[in-house]
Order: sequence, then C-alpha cells, then structure tokens
Amino acid sequence: MLVKSKQRVSDHGEVFTPPWMVEAMLDLVRAETERLDSRFLEPACGSGNFLVRILQRKLAAVELKYVQSDFERGHYALLALMCIYGIELLHDNIAECRANLLGVLPTICASINRTACAAPHPTCCHKTSFTAMR
Repeated sequence: MLVKSKQRVSDHGEVFTPPWMVEAMLDLVRAETERLDSRFLEPACGSGNFLVRILQRKLAAVELKYVQSDFERGHYALLALMCIYGIELLHDNIAECRANLLGVLPTICASINRTACAAPHPTCCHKTSFTAMR
C-alpha cells in the first residue's frame, strides 16, 4: 500500500515507500546498514519500512560476527537497536511503526538469550517500549 487515502496525501504529503525501493535504497548504503554503530534517522518514518529493514540488516550482521559470544551478541544487538531513530507526525503511523519494530524484538531476545522469548527471561528486552517515538 503506497497511499492510505487521497486526503492524507493532500493534508500531509503521506506516501509510503514500497519494499523493493526500500531494499534498493538501502543497498546503496549497504556498508552503513551493516555497521552496528552507524546511526539512522528517518525524518518521516511512517510505518517503519526503512527502520525495520535497517534493524534487520544490523541484526543479521550481529549474528554473523558474534557467533561465539552470547554476551557480545546481546550487547551489539541492543546497540543496533539504539542506533535507529524515527520521527513521525501521524499517531496511527507511530503505532504501526512501533508495532513493526516490536516485531523485530524477538530476534534481539533470541540473540541475547538464544531462546525465542516464549519463556521470558528477566533480562530479556521484550518489555522494551518505544517511548521516544511520540
């Protein structure tokens, strides 16, 4: 879905980037998307199309680089999460972006605990909230 409504396009200039274009654009800066400490700010994050894919790419790099150490894998997974930022005007988009990013959190939990958060561990980040995105 590229447009939610004509009214939203008219009022806010809201148009969503299709997944194939997100991938193509992120491929242009592939090294940065895989560098764990590189920061990304999405000034009109919408539903999080870019932020989710950036986080997934960073987490894939963590999994490849820190296979032997659960501690380092968890540390760098959280660093990857802390290096993405989004700004959004519309409240429904904020909620959708949060939900999409929260959908990636089980991957982070698995990186930290090597289990899939089905049995929450007290230190697991599945309780994390994205309060900065208001």
